[in-house]
Amino acid sequence: MKPQIDTDEHGSETAKRVRRFWFCLIRVHPCSSVVPKALVLVALICGQASAATKLFFRTQATAPSSLGKTTASGSAGYGCNPTGGYAQQIAGMTTTAGSASVGTVLTPTSSAPPCQIGHTSLTNFYTWYSAPLSSGLTLSGNVDFNITCSESNNALNAGIRVSVYRWDVSTGGNRELVISGDTTECAGSRIAIAAAAPSSTVFNTGDRLWFVIEVINVGGSWGGNSSRTATFSCGAASGSSGDSFANFADTLSFASETNNNPAKGFSQ
Repeated sequence: MKPQIDTDEHGSETAKRVRRFWFCLIRVHPCSSVVPKALVLVALICGQASAATKLFFRTQATAPSSLGKTTASGSAGYGCNPTGGYAQQIAGMTTTAGSASVGTVLTPTSSAPPCQIGHTSLTNFYTWYSAPLSSGLTLSGNVDFNITCSESNNALNAGIRVSVYRWDVSTGGNRELVISGDTTECAGSRIAIAAAAPSSTVFNTGDRLWFVIEVINVGGSWGGNSSRTATFSCGAASGSSGDSFANFADTLSFASETNNNPAKGFSQ
């Protein structure tokens, strides 16, 4: 059985249009010799629907069931995080968008960033996990991001860094950095991070993609003062502000949740 290949709306529609065009062309010119070779080439190329996977940052309600919503172990804050120990609050990365935007707010200190985005109460970090992969692959195609973030005062000069790791099913979370990207200064709207090639990374069946969001300094001197806030928003309806997502050129397929291994907390 051939594996199913998901295509985006534009790819599917393009393929349909090319097939209709080709069918009409053959009806007009049943003799293949009168069909220009260039048209044959175009039809063949355009008929290949592009494959891609979009993963949406969702809220804690979508956390992978086999991982739970909070890790057992905590880790100390780093960079501009307030001092203290933090457990990892787990949220989901899904192929479907949410319906309402939810903001995760951090009140960074004056210490130099980066610092991991945390829960409003500043007692937990947030990390995002995909479902387990249903088949292995080498992730090598371009990745881009769209991120919604804001700051309470533009003197904070805060942006967002998105880092994607391979979560290793054999060890229960040994992280391997795949790609990271930075936004410009947060302005309350969605910011695109241009497509870039990741480090070519082998994923095995059962592995997951693990996403970490950090606050970084962009646009001027760091303005953290334990009062100004930075907010990362996600979970909104597709196409609206707060619809934060990662887009992969590679086609990823996911399995239903299994209790393959508990996730370990992220730490520097």
